[in-house]
Amino acid sequence: MIGGGLFTRDFLIESIAGTPQWTALDDASGAGMRRTAEALFKTLVAIKTPSEAVTEKDLIYPLLKSIAWGDLV
Repeated sequence: MIGGGLFTRDFLIESIAGTPQWTALDDASGAGMRRTAEALFKTLVAIKTPSEAVTEKDLIYPLLKSIAWGDLV
């Protein structure tokens, strides 16, 4: 299911596949990112009711780092 307002449905289904970042991905790097995301989510779920700050620190920023998002301070 695709929800939220960060990206349009069309972008997530079609347009993203034409970006240089997407075309540069291979199966191994995608699998590694998935393992990282699963581990981060598992850790966060164990906290039960994490605050927004904890969610950013323990999930969002590490996820962005794992996909080489370069716009973080």
